[in-house]
Amino acid sequence: MKSSMIWGIIGICVIIVIVVSYLLLASHGVSNSNNKSQGTGTLNVSQNRNTGSSSGGNVIFGVTSPLINKTDLQAARSYGIEFIRADVAPSPQFNSFVLNATSMGFKILGILDYNTVGAKITSSGCVSGCNWTLADWNASVYNAVRAYPEIHYWEIWNEPQFPIFQDGFQDGSPYNYSLTLKSAYKIIKAHNASDTVVCMGGDNIFVYGGNQTMIDYKWAEALWSYNASNYCDIVSLHAYSDGAPLNYTIPKTNLTVGEVFNGNLDAYENVTKKPIWITEVGIPANLGYASNGTLYQEQFLNQSFRLMLSKPYVTGIFWFDMAVYPYNSSQVDYGLFNGSDFKPRPAAFEFKSFAK
Repeated sequence: MKSSMIWGIIGICVIIVIVVSYLLLASHGVSNSNNKSQGTGTLNVSQNRNTGSSSGGNVIFGVTSPLINKTDLQAARSYGIEFIRADVAPSPQFNSFVLNATSMGFKILGILDYNTVGAKITSSGCVSGCNWTLADWNASVYNAVRAYPEIHYWEIWNEPQFPIFQDGFQDGSPYNYSLTLKSAYKIIKAHNASDTVVCMGGDNIFVYGGNQTMIDYKWAEALWSYNASNYCDIVSLHAYSDGAPLNYTIPKTNLTVGEVFNGNLDAYENVTKKPIWITEVGIPANLGYASNGTLYQEQFLNQSFRLMLSKPYVTGIFWFDMAVYPYNSSQVDYGLFNGSDFKPRPAAFEFKSFAK
């Protein structure tokens, strides 16, 4: 009697083990299947661009923009633009822009930079208000976050590695940038703990002229050594191809532009372990890529967006830029819309096909 009871218990245990093992294997199989659907990170992403990202559709789509008027904002809204990235430069014009944009449902990624602290930047660098201190910076950030409670996303500086944008305390060194980042983070979070801080200012994942020295990446590594990770919610990167299509092979290398984009994106994610927003990516509408055949703006948008959407850690993409107005006619025109009449270009429809 006792022997049969023991064998009965053993039999029940065996059945339980088999059932549990089967459930675990099934669960593991589902997990692996989901991982595979994330994409391989190559240019051959099997993804329908109309269905959102391969990371589950949790990607925001935005543009960097001048302070456009209410009519143009209304036109832009229908093209799937969710976020507008703009310099925070307190003024009646900026006040009106913020109120108009947020009332229409746009979210704003406000760049706290030289404009916020009152320095004037030209094509040759800073020309006035250049000698600001860390204390001046802290006061400017404090005033900005309180002046614009409608803004809940804050990017700390724009391209701090570029000499043209270096002035005052922001001398381009990773250490000084880390101090401006830390103090801005504390001020922003003290005002609204749910606000998002975007750091690094748009490190460039492609070095112009095909010089793959990874200078910007080394800057990022140094920044992270100063515990920047503790004061950053999202990493900002910029992705310019020097006008080339992603399938273009860089001279004197066996790498395409897309392969460099791909590898460098992975490298940044590996060192930061943070979600990444591409806060600037674009190609001029009025230049193409003359030395290697015409690359239309919408083709580059399709190539670059597909690559970025294959990365589950890329959670935001911002095209540069919305439009270039006639008073900025000397500027290379990256706009999705004509500056003169705000009519959409083919790239605007391509943008919409991703964003919807």
